Amino acid sequence: TIVLVIQLEEHIICANTGDSRAILIYDDKYDDNLVNSKIFLLSYDCKPELPEEKKRIYECGGVVEKAYYPDDEDDPIIPYRVWAKDEDYPGLAMSRSIGDMDAKKVGVIPNPQIVEYTIDSSSKYILICSDGIWEFMSNEEAMRIGNKFYLNNDAIGLCLELCQCSIKLWEERENVIDDITAVAVFF
Repeated sequence: TIVLVIQLEEHIICANTGDSRAILIYDDKYDDNLVNSKIFLLSYDCKPELPEEKKRIYECGGVVEKAYYPDDEDDPIIPYRVWAKDEDYPGLAMSRSIGDMDAKKVGVIPNPQIVEYTIDSSSKYILICSDGIWEFMSNEEAMRIGNKFYLNNDAIGLCLELCQCSIKLWEERENVIDDITAVAVFF
């Protein structure tokens, strides 16, 4: 996956392929305490169950289904995945990715989604994180953590806290821990 954020003066361009994510926190009330902070999505997770993504995958001969686990097939945590018809591969939990040639054959594309944003005085900070952060943490939870560190001008502390919280969530829910990366950019 890739989530790329480019800043050209006050102009932000975000390109995303996969399920890493970038969010921008702003406060249109211009409060220094961030009580009214909100989230602007700079990227959207490329999930195979999204209607347009699913349509493309089916048109290319792929299938979108959850992995089958006999004890918990109705578990909402089990993600939808892209499969070759009547096969047990590639099993990719995203509809766009870079470099997966088997998945490309069944409709997974590398084309990024592009979102643009203009920074103004209400813009506070950006969080750019891998899917390991977002797997068990909502945008709102990340913002609540981020706001405390933004108010103390501590971008490094924010990244460390997001990573530590994510590791704890993974340890509580899974036997493995996905990649966990966080970048914070303060304005």
